[in-house]
Amino acid sequence: SFPLDNWQLQAGGEILQNHNVIVCAPTGSGKTVVGEMALHMCMKQQSDAIYTTPLKALSNQKFGELRQIFGKSAVGLSTGDISI
Repeated sequence: SFPLDNWQLQAGGEILQNHNVIVCAPTGSGKTVVGEMALHMCMKQQSDAIYTTPLKALSNQKFGELRQIFGKSAVGLSTGDISI
C-alpha cells in the first residue's frame, strides 16, 4: 500500500464518474493502479473490460495477478499464441 499521486486520484475520480481515461506515464509510475480501478468498476457493474499490455511476458504476469485479484473465472488471456 502506498499513497496515490494526484494524477492517479484524478484518473480514479474520472473513472468513478464513468468517464473514459487514457493514462500515459513512464514505466514504474503507477499506471497499473489506475487500470485496476477501472477493472474494479467494471466488475462492480458486471460489465466487460480489456486490459492490454505491450509485451507478451507482461500479459502473462498481469494475467496471474488479475486472477488473484478478481478470481480465475473472471479473467482471461488472449495473445497471438493462446486464448484462455
